[in-house]
Amino acid sequence: MEIFGIMGAMPDEVEQLCKKLRDVSVETYGGVEYHRGFLDDKEAVVCCAGMGKANAAATTQ
Repeated sequence: MEIFGIMGAMPDEVEQLCKKLRDVSVETYGGVEYHRGFLDDKEAVVCCAGMGKANAAATTQ
């Protein structure tokens, strides 16, 4: 089964997606909260990386 990763830069955009997730679990790694659940019938992990390429790179690692 595929799991989709969705990363946002701004908390507001991530919060909107997290509200649509169902069966959610939240885990924190390196100060970043990862919300895992289902958007429709697809499993997804949603997180907020913050602004910039350095934050995006650190969050994906």
